[in-house]
Amino acid sequence: MDAEQHDAAAQQREQQQKLLQDSTTAWGASAADTDQLPSIVAARLAAADLLEDSKADLLGPADQTQLLSGQLSPEQVEALHAELDARLREAATATADRTAADAANAAAGAADTQSAAAYGREMWDRCEALVSGLAGELAEQLRLILEPSLATRLGGEFRSGKRLNMKRVIGYIASHFRRDKIWMRRNRPDKRKYQVVIAVDDSRSMAENGAGVFAIEALALLCKAMSRLEVGELGVVSYGGAGGVQPLQPLEVPFSDAAGPRIMSSLRFDQDNTIADRPMLQLVEAVHHLLEVAKHRMGNQGSGSGSSDLRQLLLVLGDGRFHEKEALMGAVRKLVEVQGVCPVFIALDATASSSSSGANTAAVLQAGSSGASGSSSSSSRGASLLDMQSVKFVNGKPVFE
Repeated sequence: MDAEQHDAAAQQREQQQKLLQDSTTAWGASAADTDQLPSIVAARLAAADLLEDSKADLLGPADQTQLLSGQLSPEQVEALHAELDARLREAATATADRTAADAANAAAGAADTQSAAAYGREMWDRCEALVSGLAGELAEQLRLILEPSLATRLGGEFRSGKRLNMKRVIGYIASHFRRDKIWMRRNRPDKRKYQVVIAVDDSRSMAENGAGVFAIEALALLCKAMSRLEVGELGVVSYGGAGGVQPLQPLEVPFSDAAGPRIMSSLRFDQDNTIADRPMLQLVEAVHHLLEVAKHRMGNQGSGSGSSDLRQLLLVLGDGRFHEKEALMGAVRKLVEVQGVCPVFIALDATASSSSSGANTAAVLQAGSSGASGSSSSSSRGASLLDMQSVKFVNGKPVFE
């Protein structure tokens, strides 16, 4: 009797093993029929291993450490600065040549568009490499300054609301339905609703004073940090030329990585202006109108609690060389009186290391132009803002003292 039970148990185990083998074979066949998933995963893992091995062979230990940490050495930073300055001088020379030779046709226009796109992509990639580490640090500091202003999280204890607070339901029942504040509303700020406008001085004085490279680096740093923090709407404009304020990134369009090269392609720091142009005053008045339109648009959309708690920030990047006095003070005073608007001027000062590059850029721009009336004198090129006390005009040209 025991032998018969033992044989029956052995046969049952053999049948179970056979069923398991048949199911495994069927699963393998179905996996092979459906794009061969296990083999694809294995192939990708092998390719990743080979790629890591090739990177390890090409890069040294120091380069691998910098690659993993995302930081650049001082030599690499200086090399990128030099490349940016050289590229700006090349773009200024090309712009001057196109202005001098007024041969404009369809083929030349298409070639200029392609060259501008390539120039913008190259400048944005190099600026990204320089500010990638600083963007995260700036975003964390701005997180403490730009507090969340849009209430999207549920919380509180109310008699009516959007969602039940299950922690209060038991107390509500135990109190014989007297403690009826069991509802939650969206009253906890969780997201940021700001409108930030960055204005970049695109005038010739920026290149003459060696602040052009600093301006595009600061612009890339602010754009990356603001987009990483998700502050809300981000817009970019340029000023400094006779044409007035030029919009480069609208507020209503979300900022993306594709917008960076398009913005960089429009910044050449070769715009001329005269005393009658008053570029700084034009900037304040244009941005004032732009922020009013943006606030009205936000109120019509009805997002959140409307435009009452909307905060608007104006960041101006410039070298501090402007001649408007009384009219500019009145325009700034009028802008500050608007509720929720905060203008900030970021002065980009020339240093000793950037004086030589600024002088080289100025020489190229001076050779390409025919002597603009708004250009600075040769003695003030690369001068620091701390060294200037007053300005006077000698033979129709401004001289800073």
